[in-house]
Amino acid sequence: MSENETIIFVEKDNGAWIPRKRFPAHIVNGGTSMTGGDLKLTTSKIIFEGRKGADNVTIPLNLITSFGKEIIGQPGSTYADASIAWTRGLLFQKIEEAYICIKLREPINNEGVKTTEKAKLRMQKEFRVKNPERWIVEISKLLDGDLEKERERNFKETGNWETTRERVRREKNQSEEEKIRKMADEAIFKGGLENYQYAIEIYGEDPQYFGGFENTGKLILEVKAKIANEYEISLDYNKAIKAYKDAELPDEVIRVTRLMGDDKVKHLDYDKAIEIYESIGDKEAAKNARKLKAEQGAVKVTQKVVHGDEVTKTEIKDSVLNRSNVGGGSSKMQELEKLAEMKEKGLIDDDEFKQMKKEILGK
Repeated sequence: MSENETIIFVEKDNGAWIPRKRFPAHIVNGGTSMTGGDLKLTTSKIIFEGRKGADNVTIPLNLITSFGKEIIGQPGSTYADASIAWTRGLLFQKIEEAYICIKLREPINNEGVKTTEKAKLRMQKEFRVKNPERWIVEISKLLDGDLEKERERNFKETGNWETTRERVRREKNQSEEEKIRKMADEAIFKGGLENYQYAIEIYGEDPQYFGGFENTGKLILEVKAKIANEYEISLDYNKAIKAYKDAELPDEVIRVTRLMGDDKVKHLDYDKAIEIYESIGDKEAAKNARKLKAEQGAVKVTQKVVHGDEVTKTEIKDSVLNRSNVGGGSSKMQELEKLAEMKEKGLIDDDEFKQMKKEILGK
């Protein structure tokens, strides 16, 4: 022990030879053995000096993580984030006294030196003591003081009031966050359906790196809008409409639905166009489509008639009128019936019907 070390608290070996009566005792070999000896707490270490030098161990206080206490007699309890706890273990349920459990930030050997040798890994130390509460209090005082010093030092270096452990965790999280955010940004920058979908998956898996669930939800909607635009560019209107719905953009849904109706008109599918326009309440577009459909059936250009001969509307009109001039009232009646049939089929419009009717009747 260094000359500058101050002993805070000591529990001397009671000299008992029966293992379960030894205080204090270093619990070793997974709880199957207890070595008696002296246990000391100094300003920077916990030191156990076993009988005849057996199972000596030194624990630097700066390697002890955050700590807490467990209820005595709760077998099989876990320490969670607690590094110092006192309880009875499963192997010592008949012993009323507690022991203290000290968990370490990094593995050490019995000399208190960090090690990576597999055979010497020690992440947890356990000691049976007469007064575990006193040990908890005294260790807590020292650790709290050391933690305050750590916080002051880290505040000067980083501007964050934090322990070294908290600093390491924060910096690790920041590094991971930067990595994940970069992956999402690159996927969106590259564009394309696959990359956009990959970005959405990243957002969904790690929302904590993008401002939490609410903000991440907004980012996902933005990417879904990009997916919808991709479908629209490729003229896959059905998928574009579905994607805009997923992106919660009702105005875009209506706009693209109208584009799909326009496309049907372009390809002369007037019935489907009318159905699409009506689905979005566009009565004017539906009316125009109906007009175009009617015009399609009317004789505006040359029409093919029986035997493949081509005649114009003027020729049809002349033929009807010529026949009406032959014979009497019976012939005119037949031609009027024929004229009405032509109007019904859309071969002539209202004005033409009225004019031809006058000519047949000779008015």
